[in-house]
Order: sequence, then C-alpha cells, then structure tokens
Amino acid sequence: MKTNNKIAFLIMLCMLIIALYYRTFSFDYIWDSKIQVDNNKLIRDSKNPFQAFKYGYWQAAGFNKGPNDYYRPLTIASLMMNRMIFGNKPLSYRFVNLIIFYLSLIVLFFYLKKVDNEKYFAEIMVLLFAVFPLHVDNVVWVVGRCDLLMLLFGFLSLLFLEIYLQENKISFFVLSIISFAFGLFSKEAFLFFFPFFILYEIVRRKKITVFYHLSNLVMVILFFYVKFSVNGVGGLKFSIFSPFYKNFLIILGSIGYYFKSMILPFDFVMFVSATSILRINYYIWGFLFIAFYLFLLYLFLKKNKDYGVPLLFITVFFPAYLVFVFSNLFPYSLSTRYIILPFLGFLWIIVKSILKLEYKIKEIFIVFLTIAYGFSVLINSSFYKNEELFWSKLVKKQPDIAFVNAEYARSLILKGEYIKAEKYLNRILKLRMKEYTAVLTGILYANLYIKRAEYSKALKWLKTIEKLNLDLPSERDIVSLKVKIAKYMGEFEKAEKILKNAIDRFEDNKAFKKELYKLYLCFDKDEKVKEISKFDKNNLSLFIMKKNSLKNIERIKFYAKCGNFKKAILLIEKDSFGERSIKELFSLAEFYYRWGREKKGKEFIDEIYKKNRHNYIILNTIGYFYLKKFARKDEALRYLSQSLKLNKNQPQILYLIKSLN
Repeated sequence: MKTNNKIAFLIMLCMLIIALYYRTFSFDYIWDSKIQVDNNKLIRDSKNPFQAFKYGYWQAAGFNKGPNDYYRPLTIASLMMNRMIFGNKPLSYRFVNLIIFYLSLIVLFFYLKKVDNEKYFAEIMVLLFAVFPLHVDNVVWVVGRCDLLMLLFGFLSLLFLEIYLQENKISFFVLSIISFAFGLFSKEAFLFFFPFFILYEIVRRKKITVFYHLSNLVMVILFFYVKFSVNGVGGLKFSIFSPFYKNFLIILGSIGYYFKSMILPFDFVMFVSATSILRINYYIWGFLFIAFYLFLLYLFLKKNKDYGVPLLFITVFFPAYLVFVFSNLFPYSLSTRYIILPFLGFLWIIVKSILKLEYKIKEIFIVFLTIAYGFSVLINSSFYKNEELFWSKLVKKQPDIAFVNAEYARSLILKGEYIKAEKYLNRILKLRMKEYTAVLTGILYANLYIKRAEYSKALKWLKTIEKLNLDLPSERDIVSLKVKIAKYMGEFEKAEKILKNAIDRFEDNKAFKKELYKLYLCFDKDEKVKEISKFDKNNLSLFIMKKNSLKNIERIKFYAKCGNFKKAILLIEKDSFGERSIKELFSLAEFYYRWGREKKGKEFIDEIYKKNRHNYIILNTIGYFYLKKFARKDEALRYLSQSLKLNKNQPQILYLIKSLN
C-alpha cells in the first residue's frame, strides 16, 4: 500500500472515531471517574506528575486500600498533566482518551502491515477494531485511560519487537523494553504481555531472545518492588466458591459471557457479578467457545500459520482475565473491558475468513459489521451522559445486585428524586451485599431521612454503619451529614465540635475548614469568622455589615439557605403583623420541620388546610409541599387524593398519584 493511501486511511479512521465519540465529550463524569477527578488530591492540587509514583491508585483519592490498592502511576500522571494543560472539563479528558485510542490504532495498523502483507487485511482489522462497541467503556469512562495506555504501550512494544526480530536493530530492542515498562506502570494487568511475548517469539521464529525476555522480567521485578514499597506487600486475594462444582459452572458461564459479548456486542453492560452468569444461555455460549477454540487449535496444529498469533491473543489473555472471577475485585471481577485483547485475536481470524470470500460478499460483511458496530457505539455511549442513565441500564440488567441498586439510588438522590431512590434502597435490604455497599446504603438512607427532616432516623443509620469498616470518603460523608443535622437543629456548639475534630483528624481538611467558616457566618459568630478568615479583615467587616443590613426578606433567604432555620423563623415572626399570608404559613411550616420541630410545622399546615379544605388548588399545593420539600409520599398522597375528590378532572394529579402508589 502506497504511503499516500496509508495516510488517507488513517485520516478517514480519525474522522470516523471522532464522529462516533464527539458527542460524549461533554457528558458528565461517571462513577470512578468522578471520584478520581474530583477527589484525587494529586490530580486536583499537585503540579508535579512524578508525585504519582508515591501513591497507590486509590490512596490519593482518599481510599486506604493498603496492599490491595492498584498501582498505576503513569495513568494518574497523565490525568494530572491533562488537567494542568487542558483544564478540568470532561471534554479535555475524553478528547485525550480518544487521542490515545487513535494512536494505539495507528501503531496496530503498522504492526499488522509488518506481519501480514495480504491486501486490505490491516485496514479491515483496524477499521473493525476501532468501531468495536466494547471500547466505549475505555474511551468514554475517563479512568478507562489505564486500559487505553495498556493498549498503546502493548502495541508499541509488540511493533518494536517485531521490527527487531525482522531487522535485528538494537534500538527497537530497547524501545520494546521501554514500552513494556511504561505499560506496566500504566496498569498492572500489562504483566500478561510478559508470557505473551515469550510465546509470540516462539510462534514467529521457533526460538527466543533470552536477553530480551530477561530484560522484561527485570522490569516486572522493578515494578513490583516499587509497588510494594508504596502500597505494602500484597495484592488481589483469590478464593474458590462453595460447593466445589460451582467453580466449573462459574468458569463456563464466564467464558460464555465473554464469548457472547464478543459475538454480539450490541447491548452489553460494563460488568456483571459471578452469580449472574450462572445461567443456561451462558453455559451454551461457553460450550460454543470451547468448540470454536479447539477447532482453531486443530487448524493451527495442522500447520496453518495464519492462526498462530491470533490464537496467542486468545490463549494468553482470555484465561488470564478469566481468573479474576475468583478474585476480590469489587464489583467488576467480570467486565467487558477485559476481553479487548482476546477480541483482537478473534477478529484477526474473522477477517482472515472474510478475505477468503467472494469480492461482493466480502464487501457486504465488512460494511454490515462497520455499520452495526458503529450504531452500537452511538447507542451504548449515550448511557454515559450522566450517572442516572448509566446506572439505570445496569439496574435493569442486574436488578438483584445490591451494589448496582445502591449506585442507582445515589444517582437519583443527587438528582433530587428521593422517592424513586427509596424504592431501590428498600430493594437492597432484601439482597446480599458486601460491606462497602452496606456503608453506602446507610449513607443514602441518612440523606433520605435528612431530606424528610427525620433526623433521629438519619442518626440511627449513621450510628449503625459506623460499626462497619469505613473507608476515608465514607468517614468524611458521615461527618458532613452529622454537621448538617446539628446545624439544621440549631445545635451550633455540636456542629462546631464535629467540624473542629474533623479538621484535626483529616489531612485533607480544606472542605471542613470552609464548612466551619460558613457555620460561623450562618450563626452570626462574626468574631470567630474574623479569627479563621484569611481574607482582608476590612473587606470581611464590610461583608458582615452588608449581611446584617440586608432587607428582612433577603436575610430570611440567607439563613434558610445556610441552614439556620431558627433564625429564619424569628425573622418571619418579627416581620409578621396581623393575619399571616399563605406564603408565610408555608415558609414557617417548612422551617419548623427543618428545625426538627415537626409538630409545630404540622400546625401551620393544618391551619392552611382548615381554611382551604374545599380549595383543590391549595390541597395540591400542600401535597406538592410535602412531595418536593420533604419527599414525604404518604402526607402528599393524603392531600392530593382529597384534591382529586373535589375535582376529578385533574389528569396530572391522577397520574402522579398512580406513580406514587
């Protein structure tokens, strides 16, 4: 293929993947991506990318996983540099992810050109690999960058090794080893390339370059020495299932899940649990894969050299990732991201078969797969638009997984859909769950009851989960919720004490210092504000004077917004003369509820009701008051049902009542 044609193909390839992924650039951060980008102190604060080598992958994000932590310093360093150069917008991270993906495709293209000169083989391979739908996780999920870097450095190391084997140039020998080292420090699973390269050289030329593989072994030893120095000696833990026969079923089901995902990658989920693949359809797919693999192995042993390298991709990487199903990886011991490299071997064989077809049939196959894969990328990437969409898909596919239900409930709470979230929280209580999910569930229930102004129930949940093994972010969440409850209930001294203890306890305490500052402002502790403020004292004094000179209505809004409901109530009562308006009564009801005086708050609602019991519009307003302000379904239904009796021609209210029941 001429140079100009190669350039034209690569330009076309670039335009294609941009067309498939460009709309995802502005999507929200999802799950782990949000945690890393927002909470990782290296990405957030550090300007020195080499600091990434001093921390475990989750350690810098506040999770103390110790020896069980990952070690991916180059991935974190790349995210740090991403933020420093391009800013903290989702677009910048995903665009860089796409660049890394594109570079890996270029390297793969030149590698395939190097090992197979069959016309259009490299182009078809790279085209179909580029639009393969399971890449969505790696490209759109920001922290999927570790897998993209693994692909890039894996293909680079493979290309340089192949050039070295063909041309015996020592420079490519060195470049291959350097690429191997970079891959290891991007993601630990790159370790699987070590046995792959040994077998690769045997398949390619029936012998091995001992010094090359020893050099890679030194890199592996160096990597684990650094990893253990940072994280401590340890790693993933593996265990078998009971009863023993279940292990064979899980292996067979896992094989089937991965093989089905390769063959039909159109409606996939990011990860599944080990128990969810114990189904007859996955067993059938598992048997189909075993038969297919044995057939390929038979062809290879019959001296069909075309199947040597692709079989290696399947033989080495497929079982390597299959072992993870027995590990303590949580929650994704089975993930579609793990089969990208085995799929490359599978695709290699498929493309070789397609090229043997007649010309027109060959074209139809390629066009069909490209279009089908492309549409699948567009459809599945849309679920990454926000966390609610992401988890809604997973919860439909895996309704019996406690962790998935908890994450979906969290996304709903963040959106303000507390009543819908409660449905999934209640479902979790009937399911088996791990400790992390139990802690998350308790925190979510506490949030729900704070929304309802039922603080005793919220505190009960927090007290329950405090007995469990908490990670640092969960501890911080519990502190923040306790502060919020104390503040809302007007317990200034208690809130102050909790915050001061948190400032002393947590190394990364900027958020708590800021919260203490807000607490002092909210409760008019002006002298304390001046003591801790880093701002110019004169400007601060002017700000305090301005706050105190606000009109009464603006001051009420200020105190209500910051959580001093007692002060907001005093200002309303001070400003009231004669009969109160309905608006004032609703405000007083809300603030008394929020202050923890539910009985008093209900008195104001009762006062509104007694005067307007025959006014269906006011009854609807009371219903929406309980629904929107406090996510109290039962109280809302009581008033909405009465409203519907007064006026049956209210389709919206009728629909709302049905949705709540």
